[in-house]
Amino acid sequence: MRTSMMVLAAGLWPAFAFAQYADGGYLTGNDLLTKCTEEHGRSFCMGYVAGVVDTLQTAANAKHWQTDVCLPETGFHVGQSADVVTKYLRAYPEYRHRVAANIAWRALLVAFPCKEQAR
Repeated sequence: MRTSMMVLAAGLWPAFAFAQYADGGYLTGNDLLTKCTEEHGRSFCMGYVAGVVDTLQTAANAKHWQTDVCLPETGFHVGQSADVVTKYLRAYPEYRHRVAANIAWRALLVAFPCKEQAR
């Protein structure tokens, strides 16, 4: 019983930690930029952006929806994606109050758009 409670608590911890950042439980671009530029927040930033990338790739691979983001197939690292998002957040402060996941998707779309493909 004690082990299952510890596993449950460990599984819920990210949700509780995430909810503290913005009203409604959503991380904003302001919150993400702070994490991405803090010495001790870089891991959080890379993990958050990796989650966005994984979601985009999973959705595209499953053909659920077209993401229009085509990441390089080789040599691409999560640190690079976090750098792309950080650069976008700095370049467009007028969007930082919005949901961070949407901003991250837009940053990746601008940096890695898909080429026109024959249908």
